[in-house]
Amino acid sequence: MFCTLISRTKQMMFTIVMFEVLFASQVEFTRNVLSFTREIFKLGRGSTS
Repeated sequence: MFCTLISRTKQMMFTIVMFEVLFASQVEFTRNVLSFTREIFKLGRGSTS
């Protein structure tokens, strides 16, 4: 009973860590895409004006 509880907790912690890593990379990716898009818009505006 106690052993299963420990393994269950380990599994939960591992899952949480994985989710956090995925979420962090996702946020970073979104930020990069946003800045990239902003740069493109800046370039576009600069060439048109």
